[in-house]
Amino acid sequence: MDYSCPSEHGIALIIINKMLLGMGVGLIIVGSLVVTDGSDTDHVRQVLNSITVTIGSSTVGSLVNTLSILMIVTGVAIFVVTWFSLLGIIFQKRFLLITVRTDNLKTFRKFVVYFSLT
Repeated sequence: MDYSCPSEHGIALIIINKMLLGMGVGLIIVGSLVVTDGSDTDHVRQVLNSITVTIGSSTVGSLVNTLSILMIVTGVAIFVVTWFSLLGIIFQKRFLLITVRTDNLKTFRKFVVYFSLT
């Protein structure tokens, strides 16, 4: 295996991937802090649970909990994709860098057109 020094473009990609990796970890941390803070003695949680939203008569506290779970899932997805991309840059493996192929995009477009017509 060739462990040569990456070019200027590789260094820029490494910097961008490290920033995205940090963003993914940050989303995971913030989302998990909101989910694990289940104490009802917290005044903010009590106020959020007392406010009801007219959409489905749910509370703002449950919406915040749902959004924090969505943040965790998004953070994990960003972390995984960025991790494989970073490994692809460091070890210079092309298959780790290609995340979206053109035939997958064509299939996705057919899928979207099919469901938009129905």
